[in-house]
Amino acid sequence: MKNKHENPLDKILIALGIIITIIIVQIVLTIKIINPHEDIFGSIGGLGGFIGGIIGTLVATIALIYIRKTYDLQEIELKKTREQLELQQSYLHKQQFESTFFKMLDMIHSLSKDFKDINNKNFFTGLIINMKPFYNAVFELDNTDVEHVSFQQMERNYQLQNRAILPIINNHKDVFNKDKKDITIETIQEFYSEYSLAHGEGQFHKDLKLWLRRDILNEQEYVGYLFREFFLETNSELGHFFRYINNTIEFAIQERKEIYKDEKYYINLIQAQLSNSQLIVLFYNCISPLGIDKTNDYKFKENLDYYHLFKNLQPSLLLDPKHIEYYPKTKNTFKFISI
Repeated sequence: MKNKHENPLDKILIALGIIITIIIVQIVLTIKIINPHEDIFGSIGGLGGFIGGIIGTLVATIALIYIRKTYDLQEIELKKTREQLELQQSYLHKQQFESTFFKMLDMIHSLSKDFKDINNKNFFTGLIINMKPFYNAVFELDNTDVEHVSFQQMERNYQLQNRAILPIINNHKDVFNKDKKDITIETIQEFYSEYSLAHGEGQFHKDLKLWLRRDILNEQEYVGYLFREFFLETNSELGHFFRYINNTIEFAIQERKEIYKDEKYYINLIQAQLSNSQLIVLFYNCISPLGIDKTNDYKFKENLDYYHLFKNLQPSLLLDPKHIEYYPKTKNTFKFISI
């Protein structure tokens, strides 16, 4: 069985020694044959000095080769030692990270269980059910001849529209009074009356129609504003839940992306903790003003889109299937079925 630690250089040296010995013996025998009466040892004295010089040089060269070989072996051992240390550090870092990460994951699960509606049913499912008519009301209003509908009729028959148009009214109230506080569902009658006095009866409906048409040109932003209005009337604790999800994702990116490049694995674990209804509410939360960070960016939305957190959602579950366009990177993944 071949010894894996056997050094090839040793074989070369042994072979070289044998060859030199054979050459010397051959020279001695040749001289003796040519001149049997000559003092062979005296004749080969000079030759011996010559051979000795060659052998000395050869030995010195071999010694240098061995020194170099020893240095290379030490370098290899040092490299292996460094790799082992880096591996240990990586393992310790992963242990510390996962200890914190899975605690955060448990907290997400715990927070999600705290959301129950008054009938002790799934809060997020109920939220989506209630959001649907609220969203649809805006586009029904856009198709209504509001110019010939009195405010009393609107108030009586279109309560959902009143709530739905609040973002538009607040977006354009500067045309009446820039200093006026935000209008609410309770003060919309007062605003209507003041606007009618200032601009004439019926002008509110005409302007509302123009505002509505203009604002929904950027439908993503408008849908986000609708979600905010609806959100503010439901449960403020939702903000804490979503912020915790955002912080957990940021933690995974910060700790794992640059060096280990495995942050997507941990973000997928976060996704696995969330139900479809939670993902849908999160979907709209991130395009709303509630999803804007301190730098006035939608970084939370960008992260969710980049890591395809919504890749398993069916578009039919959304308020409108075309809303998948709000997350272009996710839309282009094969699991996110387009329409």
